[in-house]
Amino acid sequence: MSIKRILPVIPALCTALLLAACGKDGSTAPDATSDEAALLVGKEWTLAASVSEPGYINEKGELVTDLLAPDPESCIDVYPIRFEAGGRFPAVEVPSKCGEETASQPAGAWSLKSGGSILVLDFDGEMPPVDYEVESLTETTLKISLALPAMGESPARKIIQTYTAK
Repeated sequence: MSIKRILPVIPALCTALLLAACGKDGSTAPDATSDEAALLVGKEWTLAASVSEPGYINEKGELVTDLLAPDPESCIDVYPIRFEAGGRFPAVEVPSKCGEETASQPAGAWSLKSGGSILVLDFDGEMPPVDYEVESLTETTLKISLALPAMGESPARKIIQTYTAK
């Protein structure tokens, strides 16, 4: 599978991974009194931007860095995220942009570690937990990144996602 086919699904995967953290493995829920956790809890977070650094060359020979830009060759459903106190997030169902009637995201768990600089997401065993670097967090903006290793001819890259809260 080429990187050109994998990269368009990364925002959806990252969004899916963002909805989870630790729980089944015996680790503890985030400290709901920490400043970082307090900023996350109780709001609906929506993906506003997803950027690849460096970008990649699509089928048309164009440099792509904005992973949410409309592309007729890929389809991305974006799920809102609601972090709950106690380290859980609920399942989400949204109208699909990809031809299906609805798209769903399973429930999972989340936690913060390393003093709030790492957001860990776990979809209750649906996939391995993922550690995101928290680049910035305010009352209305969450910016996280995920380092992806080199794959074949494609270099290592960093996916940076920005979420806004309602």
